[in-house]
Amino acid sequence: MWSPSTMSLSARLVPVPSGTGTSGPSATATAEKPNPGGTVKFPLSGVSSGNPPTLYPFENLTYLAQTPANYYYSRLLRAKTGPTISPDDQTQIEGDLVAKWEQVDPLNYVFTFKPNVKWQNVDPVNGRAFTAEDVKYTLEAFAASAEFNTAWLPIDKVEASDAMTVRVSLKQPVNYLQNALAEMRIVMLPKEVAAADGDFSKRAVGTGPFILEQYTANTSAKYKKNPDYYVNGKPYVDSVEYVAYKDAQGAREAYLTGQFPVGRGDGLGSPDQYKDDLSRKKDGVALKLQSRWQANVWFLGLKTDKPPFNNPQVAQAFSMAWDRKAFAKTILGDLEGNTLGNFTWVSYFDKQPDFGKLTEYNVAEAKKLLSGAGVSGTLEATVDYANYGQTLVDQIQFIAEQMKAAGINLKLQLSEVAAYGPKFSQGQFDNMALGFISTVPRYQPLVMKTFLESTSGRNALKINDPELDSNIKKLTEGTSTADQKAAYQAIWTKVHTRPYLIPLVEGPTMFFHDKKVRNWLPNQYSDPGGWGLQSMFEQVWLEA
Repeated sequence: MWSPSTMSLSARLVPVPSGTGTSGPSATATAEKPNPGGTVKFPLSGVSSGNPPTLYPFENLTYLAQTPANYYYSRLLRAKTGPTISPDDQTQIEGDLVAKWEQVDPLNYVFTFKPNVKWQNVDPVNGRAFTAEDVKYTLEAFAASAEFNTAWLPIDKVEASDAMTVRVSLKQPVNYLQNALAEMRIVMLPKEVAAADGDFSKRAVGTGPFILEQYTANTSAKYKKNPDYYVNGKPYVDSVEYVAYKDAQGAREAYLTGQFPVGRGDGLGSPDQYKDDLSRKKDGVALKLQSRWQANVWFLGLKTDKPPFNNPQVAQAFSMAWDRKAFAKTILGDLEGNTLGNFTWVSYFDKQPDFGKLTEYNVAEAKKLLSGAGVSGTLEATVDYANYGQTLVDQIQFIAEQMKAAGINLKLQLSEVAAYGPKFSQGQFDNMALGFISTVPRYQPLVMKTFLESTSGRNALKINDPELDSNIKKLTEGTSTADQKAAYQAIWTKVHTRPYLIPLVEGPTMFFHDKKVRNWLPNQYSDPGGWGLQSMFEQVWLEA
């Protein structure tokens, strides 16, 4: 559940009530009659997840490509969203293109599709009906991928029983198929586009709520309402437009001066600016999101197949050689921040997990650990990272400066954001790297399997731990809730106290929007489709 904010800086800084995920005036929007029409402009700057570097989400591991794909593509399943959905619940899956589904036996599932779905009326598909053959084509393409077949979809075969029904057979029983099919990249693709263009990088035609009208990589994009969308009456707005700005400061000024009605925490002001944002934007609503036991997005990961970084004592030394309290005070100010674990979700714990002394700042102990690992003199290490926001860059630089006292010299190697995601996911770094694990409940056991299992194609840290593999198998293939919970806790404990991952300091997320924006739902924690943008733009509307 959401923890109510204790902040009372402004009547327009609206804390999230417990158990909800909407902000201020928007929270009552579902009881009002929507006003159709209008355009929502969204800032594109810094690391905004708006305009993709490519239109091909399947073969691009960066969320910059994956998230907006859900405007024009659809999935078979997706998470339920709305103010009544608890962010702690990772299992409330509903049909997107699917009307109903049934698990026939441990290896076989049958999916029946909604009867009114059409491809967008755009060449080369031209509005034809969506059928089971489209599902067969797409799932077979995903199943042929080593990454998806290993870490996500152990599909053996897909059979189209008739135009509206598909039978999916698995190679081995798993308990996460519906969660995997709700993941942001498992979008349905029309075979005509691949036949005409060779792949899906040149144009995007789907069944989703918006049609891609204009696209310039990393610059701008426009989406218009799909008049044939299968969800009756939606979307409400006529169009969504991404506006390019030189940097985050430019996007902030554009929002504050009324050039677009919504803003994002990662492209709108730093933590020490939010009070000024509130005072300047008289018609604005600000929302502080901070969930109970919220999992960290970011971590420092060490390459475990290369000494001395494969030594647990070295990892522990890195964890203890920087002062998290000092960082929170220096960088986050009165917004504060917490060191919380990656993968931490309330539903798997009776109380918040404990790191022990690993997050305590102790230079002497860090030196002792390095000595015990056989490290003498200064330990030189590279850290690969990307500029996902100035606060994160400040944190990386802060850590590097502090670790010098423990005899650790970090050389920071900056990469461009769009290129960094695939680079990290494939383990293309030498010593250490900034890692990203989404806090959206893309079904955390499946994310654990993806990042931590030794055979996974996305095991970026090159972890090869039989204990983790055994517990991941219990977690993702077992049927006992108690056994799954115990396995999850064992994985969390091993990952964070060995440690394989060193969580960074996580502060609350700030969102901003004008009061005229209704039903604005930035509750990304209840949508495994990325950051919730398909659902959000599908249901947002503007006051007349």
